[in-house]
Amino acid sequence: MSLDISKIAQAIEAMVARLKAGLQQRRQHLDAALNVLGDETINLEQLKRKIAQSRTSWLVAGLVDGLSKRVKAPAAPADFTVMASDGSHIDVDRHRSARCFLINIGSAALSYGANPDAILDS
Repeated sequence: MSLDISKIAQAIEAMVARLKAGLQQRRQHLDAALNVLGDETINLEQLKRKIAQSRTSWLVAGLVDGLSKRVKAPAAPADFTVMASDGSHIDVDRHRSARCFLINIGSAALSYGANPDAILDS
């Protein structure tokens, strides 16, 4: 089975149309969230109780100083390196004649400062 570029192009065009259609709604949601974060009249104790009673499968951040407190980020060091890695795999397809699988691992090391550098690998 070969790659059909025309089908991929149609799928991308449809995706772009959906993203554009939802732009106004995303802006409204963002504005609503920013309004809540800046609201000094929110009952913080009630919100803490609601968070404590929630049943989620993920960690929920706790509230200490309210929602509107801002802390300035510290200055970045003169020289630093950021590193990351990621991976994925495609399992063996038992229905194919060639039993093979794919492991994809990528890494990045970005150095900033006097000697900037980038090492990208996969």
